[in-house]
Formats: sequence, structure tokens, C-alpha cells
Amino acid sequence: MGASWDRDLRGFLLRMMREHGIRPSRALGQHFLASSSVASRVAGLVEPSSIVYEVGCGLGSLTLFLSKTSQYVACCEIDERLARVLLQTIRAEAIPNVDIVVADALSLELSGIPHFVVSNTPFVISSRLVARLCSDRGLLKAVLGVQREVGHRLVARPGSDNYGRLTVLAQLCFEVKTLFEVPPEAYIPRPEVSTIFVELKPRNLVKAEDLANLEEVTRALFSLRRKKLSKALQMGLGVRGAELEALLKSGGLSPEQRVYEVPPEGFLRLASLYSAYKAR
Repeated sequence: MGASWDRDLRGFLLRMMREHGIRPSRALGQHFLASSSVASRVAGLVEPSSIVYEVGCGLGSLTLFLSKTSQYVACCEIDERLARVLLQTIRAEAIPNVDIVVADALSLELSGIPHFVVSNTPFVISSRLVARLCSDRGLLKAVLGVQREVGHRLVARPGSDNYGRLTVLAQLCFEVKTLFEVPPEAYIPRPEVSTIFVELKPRNLVKAEDLANLEEVTRALFSLRRKKLSKALQMGLGVRGAELEALLKSGGLSPEQRVYEVPPEGFLRLASLYSAYKAR
């Protein structure tokens, strides 16, 4: 009899990998959570009997634990090999409330029905997933395991080295809270750095129609993050002269501020004003 996933997740994963010839993909940033205690803790952060969308379910490290407490789990996995093995496990365990979708999670439209998003996030998509969740209008809360560096960027303050475009998007879209850190040895294979689990609760500050402008402005300006704001607006967005002066004054921003010193709310005002500027 092989290892049971709820008692010995590491043993279970190693058995599945051995039996099915699975080798984690470096290109897809695959690291399987192998700690039963961590998986159970993450599942416990989701309200019981809720609808959950999981991004990157792998071999089921979180999926199986979520199935015990959630009403329904829809799991998205881009790697067809892993999805096929997990489907066999779900059928063997007679788990009725899990569906697996083989697709790129970043390309899917999530339901407007209230739901949670959970992910032991593949390192290669962490930043893009956070940005994608900004437009998820049915989201109640997201619990994400991200690379330590990404976790630090999510909670960074203006003027710090970690403060950047991701920080601005995340803090405008969500109340961001650091939950706990998981050491590399809790994964198969072992990553180079720790994972930080974070909680994202929607703030509903950014309207859906304004998100594209916010992304455009932050993308352009943070490519010039150490420039003065007046110079970055000229170089990155082509705003000049009297219009530049009026935009900064209306936004309550100093032309002498460096891009990385502007708080998230300042970028939100800039995005709104830039939208009006473009429409002229």
C-alpha cells in the first residue's frame, strides 16, 4: 500500500512521480508542495463550502486538501501529463467535487459567481497572475504562494528597492497581507528560495475600464523608475509642455518626484488623467 496523501504528502508525490515517470518542468517553474501540514493550513484559509479556483494544481498537493472542505474546486493545469495523473487520483479516491481544466490559467475568464482563488503559484507566472486577478470581479479572496522576492514586492513601500509596477497594481487592487513563509525543503524539487503565502482581498478601487490605462501608465513609467516624474512622463508617455504641467498639478504630484517614490494612489490619479489626455 502506497503513502496516503493526507498523512504523507511527500511520500504520495514521490510514488506518483515514480509510477508515472514524472519529472517537474523547469520551463514551467514546477515545484510540488510536499508538506501535508502546509497544504492543510492553506486549505484552512478558505471558507468552508465555498467555490474555489486553483491555478496550477500539479499532482494535487492543494487540490486534494481543498476538496475536503470546499463545495467545488475547479483546477487549471497547463501540463497535460500532471492533469492526467491527478485525474486518475481523483477517480481512484472517488472525489466528486473536483474538475480539472487543461489550459493556461492566465487565458481563462473566471466566473462572476463569488469564489476564492488558491495557488501554489508557478514562479514563472506569479506577477502576471496577480495582475490578472485585478480584473476578476467574482473574487472574494486569493491565497497565493509566491517566490519570496515577489512577496516582498507585493508589500513594498514607495521609495524602497522592492517597490515597482507589481506593487502598485497589487496594492490598488487588493488589501495585501503576508501570511507565512515556507522553506525550500517543503517542495519537490527544492527551489532556490523560500515561498511566501499572501492573502489578497479586493479593494474595488480600480474600475474595470480603468485597469488598462493603469497598466499602460505603470508599464511606461516603471521602465524609467529612477527618472523624475516630469521626465518620465515625457519620455514614456509623450506628455509635454503645458499639458504636462496641468496633468501633474491636477494629480497633486511633484515634477521632482522620482517614479519609484510615487504612491499607488498617485498612479491611479495619473492613469485617470492620462486617459482624459489621450481622449482629447
